[in-house]
Amino acid sequence: CGVSFAPPATSPRWEAGPVFKLASLGRMVEKKGFDVLIAAVALLRNKGLAVQLSLAGDGPLLSNMKLLAQQLCGLEAVLFVGSLPHHEVAAWMRQHDAFVLACKQDSHGDMDGIPVVLMEAMSQGVPVVSTRLSGLPELVQHQQTGLLAEPNDAASLAQQIEALMQSQALRERLATQAQ
Repeated sequence: CGVSFAPPATSPRWEAGPVFKLASLGRMVEKKGFDVLIAAVALLRNKGLAVQLSLAGDGPLLSNMKLLAQQLCGLEAVLFVGSLPHHEVAAWMRQHDAFVLACKQDSHGDMDGIPVVLMEAMSQGVPVVSTRLSGLPELVQHQQTGLLAEPNDAASLAQQIEALMQSQALRERLATQAQ
């Protein structure tokens, strides 16, 4: 379970632009919680916060996620970038203000343990938000190496994302400690 990305050649940027850019990547399956993440983005946008989600990946639920995004917050709020070649992932991650993986238990009881994609984001100096599920709190230690929300809870996830949005110092501290 290693990370094949080299550390970034330049220092990460901690200042957020006018739109806070979130990234998430994975196979479009239930346990990844992309539906919860899209709902969290809708909650943030409904509060008047400028946030945009970029989702990379493919899978059986892709069309469902596109439909959900269109219904909840509009396709301008959620960009679907499709599958990325592995050699492009690190640079893509660094283009964002935070990486979010809303892991949850699926309807068959399947769930992630400790997703490598979180390690990859952390290795690139990108602050992370995930959920209190399975082995995730071993990697993402709340308020130390990232922020944790309750699984399958869009309001909890939105709250953690908003905390990152509001504090450049928090983003820098969490990302540096995670790296």
